Amino acid sequence: MKLNVGTVRKFKVPYDMESEGRVFYEKEIYEAHYKEGWFDDDSLTVHFYAENGYFNFTDELFERVIVGWGLMEVTE
Repeated sequence: MKLNVGTVRKFKVPYDMESEGRVFYEKEIYEAHYKEGWFDDDSLTVHFYAENGYFNFTDELFERVIVGWGLMEVTE
């Protein structure tokens, strides 16, 4: 899925979880902000916010994280 700079997507996690010290709670909604990438190749950087920090992913890697972590996109 190709998105643009400035896109914000919202997700729920399937259960309370922690990754690299960053905490997510099942009933909360977490945002992913798409920003300019670090390279001149039209890629994007995704900041995925947790309760106590955020992750930086490439847009391609974040699509794999969605599947691997079982994230559920919220479209309401």
